[in-house]
Amino acid sequence: MNAYSFPDHVKLSEESISLITQILRSDPSRRPGLDQLLEHEFFHMGYSIPKLLPVSTLAVPPSETYMKQFIGNSRNTVEIPSSDTVPVSLR
Repeated sequence: MNAYSFPDHVKLSEESISLITQILRSDPSRRPGLDQLLEHEFFHMGYSIPKLLPVSTLAVPPSETYMKQFIGNSRNTVEIPSSDTVPVSLR
């Protein structure tokens, strides 16, 4: 049985909690496939997906200030010029 919890001090949407919970199911046959994941409501909330993330996100979540620039932006990718970034790929 998986034993995990979501931290209270980190703001997580119900959609993100749902997605993570589905991905972390103990029984692999109950986990969603790639097509099901891409159709999950989390990926259709109207936010853009950053093309690059700061290297610091390897150790800690991105700051709320950083994430606010993507809220309400309907494009799928955003260029963020910085030498302190790593590429992100969804497919």
